[in-house]
Amino acid sequence: MIRRTVMQFDVAITGGGLSGLLCGINLQAGGRKVVIVSSGESSLIMSSGSFELLGKAGGKRVENPLDSLGELPAEHPYNIIGKEAMTVICQKLPDLLGDCGISVRGSAEKNMLRLTPVGRFKPCWLALDSLFTTDGFSDLPSSVLIAQPEGFMDADSSFMAEALEKKGVSCRIASICFDELSTLRGNASEFRAVAIARQSDSTTFLDKVAASLTSSLKGEKLVLVPAAFGLRNDHAMKYLSVKTDVSVLSYPTLPPSAPGVAMASKLRCAFEGLGGTFINGDTVESADIEDGLVKAIYTEKLGSDPIVATDYVLASGSFLGRGLRSDMNHIYEPVFGADVVAADSRQQWYSPDFFAAQAYQGFGVASDSSFRLSVDGATVANLYGAGMVLAGADVIEEQSKEGVEIATACAVADNILKK
Repeated sequence: MIRRTVMQFDVAITGGGLSGLLCGINLQAGGRKVVIVSSGESSLIMSSGSFELLGKAGGKRVENPLDSLGELPAEHPYNIIGKEAMTVICQKLPDLLGDCGISVRGSAEKNMLRLTPVGRFKPCWLALDSLFTTDGFSDLPSSVLIAQPEGFMDADSSFMAEALEKKGVSCRIASICFDELSTLRGNASEFRAVAIARQSDSTTFLDKVAASLTSSLKGEKLVLVPAAFGLRNDHAMKYLSVKTDVSVLSYPTLPPSAPGVAMASKLRCAFEGLGGTFINGDTVESADIEDGLVKAIYTEKLGSDPIVATDYVLASGSFLGRGLRSDMNHIYEPVFGADVVAADSRQQWYSPDFFAAQAYQGFGVASDSSFRLSVDGATVANLYGAGMVLAGADVIEEQSKEGVEIATACAVADNILKK
């Protein structure tokens, strides 16, 4: 007889992105023994350092996200959670992130605006303290210095200048130059935001950045730099502000982004610091389901050795994270065989107009009011879904990605803790 090694937990989470990590942190803090299985880097590394809650509903721009939930379909995850519970989640999140070493500002009562890497203003709910945002343009300064390393490839300062100048801000563009940056520039693969950010954790490096900025100032009180300074140094922007005696804030770069990499690392550290188990670089491939319950899951690397838990959470993401897959005629969930809400005909999955809302963005696994999933039409009592894998939200059209990930993760954790 072959003896199998069984890993036993209270909760097993498939997916180590924002949803999986926040769900795991809440559960571990609530006294559950949790394991997260992650196949690798999540979409967190693409984060600009801001969090969307709801930027658009009913085809219209949203100013007050919580007051606009009623404009979303009844099956939307936000409406499944309910406005009262959504309000509580939104109020608690800044403190939760703060406990993980992620300092943010903002309110679900009113959207802020942040710049994108291509120089467009988009609404956001929360933003890192170091990120430049505006409450609605009335708070913009009369002039701004926009500075970035010469030859930097992950952002274009002219895009930022164009966006601000359209709002009446006078912008000057300058280069940040010193020897260490020139050395990095010699290797194109090293002259990216994350690589520069790793170097700039030291005060010696930041002192040289500050000196370069100071020499370029001509009376401006605000300096914008790419989010490429300070990967583990949470106070890099504050340090530069003190050294230059002006406000220094960052603007987003193309992914992978330094703020995204830093947030992913901090959330994982917080989860493991609470006693959670994080299995990285492995993929959940299948599950045993009997009598309406998941009995075990199996991963690629553990082979026949199962992970056994009381409850299971699917937080594997949508198509990008391969939480949902498709062939020529079907869309399916590959691990548990969970029921999927999707149009039957392939022609209904998408619009030929690239810029139109795409139907497939709203596809996902079916769930009940507690976000429990079903297989072959029958609810599986100990299987939950969280984040982008759920049906009912078009996070691209709604500008709601992080909000859906966060709200459903917190709601699922709460439902499990109440059991």
